[in-house]
Amino acid sequence: ALLSTDSQRLGVSWPHERLDVWGPMMSIMVTGLGDRKRRVFDQAPDISDIVEWFAEVPREEVLDRLKSVKIELHGEAEPQNNTLVSTPVPLRRWLAFEVEEDNQRFCLHDGSWYRMDDQYLARIDDRVREILAEPASVTLPPWGEEYEDSYNKRAAEALSGYCLDKKLIKTPLHSRGGIEPCDVFVPPGVLIHVKRGRQSSDLSHLLAQGLVSTDALARDENARAAWKKRIHEESEGSIEDAELKEVILAIGNDRPITVDTLFTFTKVNLVKQFDALRYLGVQVHVATVGPPPSAD
Repeated sequence: ALLSTDSQRLGVSWPHERLDVWGPMMSIMVTGLGDRKRRVFDQAPDISDIVEWFAEVPREEVLDRLKSVKIELHGEAEPQNNTLVSTPVPLRRWLAFEVEEDNQRFCLHDGSWYRMDDQYLARIDDRVREILAEPASVTLPPWGEEYEDSYNKRAAEALSGYCLDKKLIKTPLHSRGGIEPCDVFVPPGVLIHVKRGRQSSDLSHLLAQGLVSTDALARDENARAAWKKRIHEESEGSIEDAELKEVILAIGNDRPITVDTLFTFTKVNLVKQFDALRYLGVQVHVATVGPPPSAD
């Protein structure tokens, strides 16, 4: 599939179960491509980048190269030896690939192959449709060409909320770098995580970032206390007890997120985290933020 020009169910998915991240990510560096070149990105490389890297690799070397190429997350825009904020993970674990053989679906996820049961897939798809159909309690403003941080500030102002982009909280379990509770907080208890949906990895990253941090806030009393303290400071004392009622995963995209646009394991993780947070009394919604209407 990497060497083919045919259309494939091939993409990039954040291996958040594998990544030991202890700080905010500002850049990504790719190593081990065999040409000693340094490749730095401000977000996860897209599948088109990876296909380009492998265009000249002999077929018999592809699988070994997938293991030797590593993706590193760094806390500064210019990666250095001391800016690493996660364990380097082989490229193979970042790939998402799905293929149909003999009326069965096989999925590559986190470096391993899985054969998916049709009935299980149908149930997951039905659940995801239900999740996507539920409207969020607030409507985010349209998103044009502005950068993510600028949009977060504007969205916070439009919703009478607070912008918490890159404002971390630390707990005994997250003391090395901290966690980002959300990008925008709307009182009394709506936490919004925002991501531009330019590529296949973006929604999986949004799920990892948003649902995992919300799970920490819902389960960990230390995280909850640090979160309430942060909101008390941001609101200059006007909010004494920030609540945790709803998390909104807002992805900027021209087209709505649907069952058909998601990789199988992204859907599985969405359902799993959705159910876990619902059990803890937290509502979960996915919102597509479109561009402003055109002048004509």
